[in-house]
Amino acid sequence: MRKKYSNDTSSDLYRQLLAFRVCAGAFVQKATEPQDVLNVIISLEMSLCFPDVVTAYTIFLTLPVSVANNERSFSKLMLLKDISVSSYISG
Repeated sequence: MRKKYSNDTSSDLYRQLLAFRVCAGAFVQKATEPQDVLNVIISLEMSLCFPDVVTAYTIFLTLPVSVANNERSFSKLMLLKDISVSSYISG
């Protein structure tokens, strides 16, 4: 992630993640979602101490999640199967 988003995070990201884990470990263990972790950082006012952690979580939470490609392939497969079955029945 550091290489891909080098303009958004500093080389200090790894150190900040380790320090954040030590400082907020007990609070973060209760978090079940990445959004919860970001909320912990904000509610404990740690965003100034860990700016790259906040940026990394924000980037992670805004990445698009899509399975449209897989669904499209599956739909085409079903279409081919239907065509194959119908041509077998009519032939």
